[in-house]
Amino acid sequence: MTATVQRYTNREGKIGFKVVSPYLCKETNKQKSKIRKFNPSVEFASYSKPKQAAKQAADAYCAKVNKNGHAEFFSEYVLSQGIAAYQAKLKIRKEGDGIDFSDYSNIEYILGGPDGKERDHLQTTKDKRKSGPYGILYQSSIANTAVKDINDTTVDLLIRDLVNKEFSDDKISKVIKQFKNVIDCCVQDEIVSFNSIRGYKFRAIQEVREVTKVEIPQHKDIKILEEKSTGLDHVIYTTCPYHGMRWSEWACLKWDDINPNTKKIKVRRFLKKTSAATWVETTKENSRKKKVGKTKNSIREIPLFDNVAAALRRWHDNPASDDTYVYGINGTWANYNSMRQRLNTIKKQNKITFVGGVHSFRHYYASFLIESIRKQACNELQMAQWLGHSDPGFTKKVYAKIFDDDPDAWVQRIDKFSDLYNETKAA
Repeated sequence: MTATVQRYTNREGKIGFKVVSPYLCKETNKQKSKIRKFNPSVEFASYSKPKQAAKQAADAYCAKVNKNGHAEFFSEYVLSQGIAAYQAKLKIRKEGDGIDFSDYSNIEYILGGPDGKERDHLQTTKDKRKSGPYGILYQSSIANTAVKDINDTTVDLLIRDLVNKEFSDDKISKVIKQFKNVIDCCVQDEIVSFNSIRGYKFRAIQEVREVTKVEIPQHKDIKILEEKSTGLDHVIYTTCPYHGMRWSEWACLKWDDINPNTKKIKVRRFLKKTSAATWVETTKENSRKKKVGKTKNSIREIPLFDNVAAALRRWHDNPASDDTYVYGINGTWANYNSMRQRLNTIKKQNKITFVGGVHSFRHYYASFLIESIRKQACNELQMAQWLGHSDPGFTKKVYAKIFDDDPDAWVQRIDKFSDLYNETKAA
């Protein structure tokens, strides 16, 4: 059975080419055909002569199929080709008002592709993406994997790749969703008979994060960061490892949230990502939802160490500091990606090897509190409360009752914290 190149009319009314490869199905003993289209309006739109380029590609592919056999359809069709096919269908939906421009832009940014036109177009829109590189899925380590070979293991590899690139759980979830949609498209085009990853649940991402090694910064790493940084970055590296807030919490921390007299920091403001991929500041007062922040215990008070208070006081008096936000610039919060890039640059220049970005300071703070428990400066329940965790567990609550019945009693032991802080800094 010989494959042939045939013409067809695409949705734009233009002539395209398809390779039709007949074969005998072993299960039904009936003749079937596999079809691969070469659409001049999609894959070859950037060529000076799209129709001619599509015809040449179809002829070359047909010759290869006739030489190597029908298995070419299964061994050569890779994920990146499936992405292109899915993108073509998305464009048709967009033109028919089946999908709004904002959603289309978000999906395109995740999918990506070899054509730079779409990238340039997206980067000039008001809804410009600000997190991660264009074409997350297309540039991933599995982009050249044969579609027929994609399975749960492939998803694991993709997740590990995204975790290593420090993408958030929310971003990874969106990538996995579009990954599934691409395979669904391959099923519709009869590249594969079923979607082998359709049942893959997002909770597996958390499992991968748990087994992936998270290296906590060492004391010497924090020292180097402090010594090699200036301005706002220096303040971040000097203080964030010792209050343990999430970026979405400390990025919008205001000066009136800090009380040096009571030696407390009030965590009551949170950055939330909207559907338009922008960040907004939320509080209990302006939120429509009962829960603000990541957990129900996100609103909390945490201890303010003397050395942290001194560092913040110096920064407050510095003309470069923002009048409203502790870690702000020009009346708003600092950009996360910019901070992460500067941190990675300092790490690379000084051969600092710990894994992770600014969030790793929170892990450092957690390890610091564990040491505090050992020296009886706090207890396990307080550690969970200061980290903003919802429930430390029944056992930890029991220990908390043994150690401390007064929720504010830790203020009386703040000197122990400061001593421990100084010990750490001197280590």
